[in-house]
Amino acid sequence: NQRKLNAVEVFGKPYKELPGSAMISMQNDNATDYDTYIQVQNELQSATNELRDELALEYFGVTYIALEDEAEKKRNDAKAHAPLKAKMYTIQAVFPQRISEAEPKN
Repeated sequence: NQRKLNAVEVFGKPYKELPGSAMISMQNDNATDYDTYIQVQNELQSATNELRDELALEYFGVTYIALEDEAEKKRNDAKAHAPLKAKMYTIQAVFPQRISEAEPKN
């Protein structure tokens, strides 16, 4: 996988990869209100982004969120957009976001 190869190149060593089965499993019950559900989703996203930010800062000198913002601004400029996306994919290879939602409980 190209993302994994890029990560090894950038980080200079093999990184500890999460197994494909590693994921966050989320289950709510039917009484969960929508606002609570969204708050939990946001917290999970925030935790992943925090890990990504730390790694991006260490290796690229900017946060992952800053990479996303800059990539969005330059999405119509392929030459400027591609290196930003490559950096994002490299970070995502180390910290993928894998969230599974189980059927709600009654």
